[in-house]
Amino acid sequence: MAKGKVLLFRPVAEVVKTKYDVRKEGWVPYALLSIAGPVVEAGYEVKIYDGYFDEDYETITRSEVPGCVCVGITTLTGYQIKDGLRFAKLVRDADPNVPIVWGGFHPSLFPEQTIQHELVDILVRGQGEATFVELVEALAGKKPLDHIEGVTFTKSGEVVNNPDRPFVKLDDFPPYRFELVDLKRYVSDRYPKIGKLMVSYVSSQGCPYNCGFCAEAAVRHRKWSGLNPDRVIHDLKVLTETTGADAVFMGDNNFFVNRKRVEEICRRLIDEGPKITWYTDARVDQLTRFDEGLWDLMEQSGCRKLLIGAESGAQEILDYIHKEATVEQCIEFIERCTKHNIIAELSLMCGFPLAPKDDLRDTMRLVERAMEISPEHEIMLFIYTPYPGTPLYEKAIEAGLDPPKDFEGWADYTLRSMNTPWLDADFFERYEFFQRVFHFCFTPGLRRAYVKHGKSLIVYNILRFIAKVRWRYRFFGFPIEGRLSKLKQQLAAE
Repeated sequence: MAKGKVLLFRPVAEVVKTKYDVRKEGWVPYALLSIAGPVVEAGYEVKIYDGYFDEDYETITRSEVPGCVCVGITTLTGYQIKDGLRFAKLVRDADPNVPIVWGGFHPSLFPEQTIQHELVDILVRGQGEATFVELVEALAGKKPLDHIEGVTFTKSGEVVNNPDRPFVKLDDFPPYRFELVDLKRYVSDRYPKIGKLMVSYVSSQGCPYNCGFCAEAAVRHRKWSGLNPDRVIHDLKVLTETTGADAVFMGDNNFFVNRKRVEEICRRLIDEGPKITWYTDARVDQLTRFDEGLWDLMEQSGCRKLLIGAESGAQEILDYIHKEATVEQCIEFIERCTKHNIIAELSLMCGFPLAPKDDLRDTMRLVERAMEISPEHEIMLFIYTPYPGTPLYEKAIEAGLDPPKDFEGWADYTLRSMNTPWLDADFFERYEFFQRVFHFCFTPGLRRAYVKHGKSLIVYNILRFIAKVRWRYRFFGFPIEGRLSKLKQQLAAE
């Protein structure tokens, strides 16, 4: 018989509603599976609910919360806070005596601010596997929390931040408890260039680098740990056999830290399977140091796509954001991907607090060079969003950013809210139109989307032709296409 019940919840990070559908996030909730394993081994019943699929929060909380040892909620900065608070309010209504425990990146970055909210009782900071199970044991036994490393709580009206817990190797923790979630609902058919059905996997935590826009270093303190290849191969077999997926997204923050580990995983995928294709994030400085032998192994093992944070075509920007890479390394990376039949997906940003005159021009040139190497490569372009806890965040504040003052205020701090006061309205209009031109020039799946949704290919072909002419001659003035599109949307809404 279980010692008690623990409920874990992942809020929705963002629901993108379109005319045609509501996008579901297809990735397995590994943050919750990670902390669930030790709790199950300690003798507790664990139930995981996911806001992307389990939408009836009221029924869930009313039936599952009363009598729980605690309810755990994970959150990043942004909309997940809003959705998590909605769930937390229903938890409180269902049983006011059940402690509500929050964890994840945002509470780890702002513990004092987060703990002040009335729907936050306790915080787990940083790596939560060991911390959370100790917390559950203490709550179940009604014991004090003072001895538990990595927790924040209030005592006699005062905020208590217990000492940080040292980073622990992942192999020291119990395996993922895949049986706690319905893995079949976490497959995606949105990546046809990689496989028919894709499922996600996370084989490591942390990153030793210190990119200026990334909060990983603030939360993990530049520590990294990866699961051993035996465990990785075992888990991949379970995932693919259970779901029928033939492709895997390796959702690691940095899969390639340990070269020998990468080599062994690739060799074992070739020799014993599962026979999959795979896709993950990468750093150009790491991958360009790999020899041709390892690139061959990656290709043979099924690597079909690598997403890199190319960020900018301006070396001044790359140095400013501590990318530890060069534009020429990026080009070399793209060339090697092309040689090994791997799609290079470049993620680019503009609008940093430091914005040299030639930033966007140099980035456009980088895109052109990538497309000249192979039109199969993919490009994404974003406006920089300052993330709390990062080195650039303080520079953004110096440049005029006025961050939210409380936990709930951070719920509206998203990629779409444009938290860049140093950029004026004209910049955003130019960027929006530039993005439209960019979209028609370099989005391979756009034509398929027009066909799928019954849109006119005549309109698509006209807009694509105009976009290519604009891109070729660098003419982004007089954005008549964008204005006509907005007028059409306004007329349709009336």
